[in-house]
Amino acid sequence: GIFSLVDRVLNKPLGIVGRAVSINFRSRAAADYRDRGSCRAILLKTLTLLICISAFPFLALLIYAPYLFEIFFGEEWIVAGEFAQYLVPMFFMQFITSPLSFVLNIANKQEIDLYLHLVMAILLTFCFLLGWYLQNNLELSLQLYSSVYSLIYAIYLGFYIKYSVNIGFEDGAG
Repeated sequence: GIFSLVDRVLNKPLGIVGRAVSINFRSRAAADYRDRGSCRAILLKTLTLLICISAFPFLALLIYAPYLFEIFFGEEWIVAGEFAQYLVPMFFMQFITSPLSFVLNIANKQEIDLYLHLVMAILLTFCFLLGWYLQNNLELSLQLYSSVYSLIYAIYLGFYIKYSVNIGFEDGAG
């Protein structure tokens, strides 16, 4: 119940904003990649916008989440705010990278997405095995979960930037 509340409170509203940004990014990025051989300019502009609109709210959550959860949901939900603090880095990275994920489709690099998802599944399983089953520590599990997800999102972002330019593009022939 606690994790579900954190997910609903943080992830669902972020998904709405992220999808709106993604729709605009997709059309512009596809056209730029097709016509110019690069969508890096719109990718970096969109990434900067996402960071700017989200930095303050995520920083506030990182600092005040338990207090905010107590105000909005009651004292019994303070622990949900503590869980939210552990997950803020992951939600931040998800928010700034997910709208840009279309780059792998534009560049025809879907296999990278498959490999990263496989690595992610293995690493996330390890997080819970280590944190919960071996250490019997839910907080450690959540911290590992958030850290691994954040790292994976950072790797994804690196691939988005790398593949936002079509190396074989030559005057529309690429």
